Amino acid sequence: MDETLLTGASTCGRNSSVLGESQISRQQLPLHIVWPHRWEHDKNPDFFVSVLEILRSEDIPFRLSVVGEQFSEVPDSFQHVAFAFGDCLKRLGYLPSKEEYFAVLMDADVVVSTANHEFFGAAMLEAVHFGCYPLAPRRLVYPELYPDQFLYDPSKLSNLVDILRIFCLNPSLVRSSRPHLDVSCFSWPALRQKFLFS
Repeated sequence: MDETLLTGASTCGRNSSVLGESQISRQQLPLHIVWPHRWEHDKNPDFFVSVLEILRSEDIPFRLSVVGEQFSEVPDSFQHVAFAFGDCLKRLGYLPSKEEYFAVLMDADVVVSTANHEFFGAAMLEAVHFGCYPLAPRRLVYPELYPDQFLYDPSKLSNLVDILRIFCLNPSLVRSSRPHLDVSCFSWPALRQKFLFS
């Protein structure tokens, strides 16, 4: 898949707006969902796309960024995202600079993981550091990193759909209660002593 970067006020759902984002306040914008993972099968993109398709079929408003590193074999679901959700995509593809990537994370409201395989979840921690509300499967490393309120049942597609539906219809629930998750213990300044002097 060719790298595609989209910007703008694109919105899926009934409250789609032709106004640019700079013309309306952040509080009036639909929820911005970000999926910032490697574009590989072990990150379970098909599950994520299925969730988005259900929300879209219900005409639920949201904005979407799907960013991450791409390799030679890209799952078909990413082609589907480009075509099926083009009207709500803010960013799609690899972001060449850290600054662009961090800007997307700072703008997003919710970060989602659908991973089937994860050692640590660095992209999720980065997004949380920049203020995103995490939604992660209740498996792998995630229960060690996040309280239960940020976890969903990965055996039930409907569980993640239900949570995102509530947040999409009431973005202020996420925006007014940004998680106070301290991820600084995973930063280099916190870990430096352990790795350099142990």
